[in-house]
Amino acid sequence: MDSSIVNEIYAFPQICNAKRGPAGSSISGNNFNLEINLIAKHAYTCGDNTIEECHFNATCGTYKYKSLSWNIFDKDISASDFPYTLEKVKWDGVDKILESKDDLIQRILEFVRALENFTPPYQDDDTICVNLIFVKKVFVPPEEFELTKMNIIFYYYENIAAILWNKVCDKIKGYLGEDSSSLYEEFQCLKDFVETIVKETTNWKTYLNEDCEMVLINSLVEVARREFMPLPAVRSIMHYLQKVDFTENELTEECSICMSRYLPGSEAYNMPCNHSFHSGCIETWLLKTPSCLMCRFKLSPIE
Repeated sequence: MDSSIVNEIYAFPQICNAKRGPAGSSISGNNFNLEINLIAKHAYTCGDNTIEECHFNATCGTYKYKSLSWNIFDKDISASDFPYTLEKVKWDGVDKILESKDDLIQRILEFVRALENFTPPYQDDDTICVNLIFVKKVFVPPEEFELTKMNIIFYYYENIAAILWNKVCDKIKGYLGEDSSSLYEEFQCLKDFVETIVKETTNWKTYLNEDCEMVLINSLVEVARREFMPLPAVRSIMHYLQKVDFTENELTEECSICMSRYLPGSEAYNMPCNHSFHSGCIETWLLKTPSCLMCRFKLSPIE
């Protein structure tokens, strides 16, 4: 594939957070610690379209502001599989390439010093944490850009789905308490419940469009149903359904789920809407949704 990588890396500093120090400690002069999180990204660019892919995320050691030097910084980078050699770096908002690695350290310290001078809330903390985001631009043709975008979306989707499921799972467990079977009573609003959790989670829409969002929500709902809708709960609901004994004349009827005819001795159940299904078929269906397959009659736990 014909792609060209620009031999320039852009560094963007961001304040991450400050850690509380011992009682009586304060940031003054050079008397504070500096912790640096290293983030490496590729920015794939095609015309006006750009998509970023994170390649690396690690934390350097914690050092006194006054002692930070390139030798210390380089030691941590070399030990952490950092993908870029920081020979040519443009600092945030500065077009000129920094002349040396020591200039990069100086920029970092100037950023932190300005931050400390103009941000009084960090008083009484003794460690400032900073994200250093290094972005390398990659110019690619349209075909490669679309392929790269699809790969990033797939990878991102797989990861964000796992993260969101953990959130959904924790919230449902907290909501249900000890009795997970009570989720059956809430099945009609389960999708809204999951959708709310997904929409409340920030930074997940970076690459996903509305179609991806709907697929994501539906997949989480399906997993929640399997996880929190145990078979005993379904069977307890089926006790309220009417068992059907077919006569010879009725054996021409078919179960609308498996499309097989009822046989003598077939065990089937009749829904309140008067649609009937094989016992095993309706049991499996009710695990998915508490409604009639034919007419969407909503089956409540008191039926």
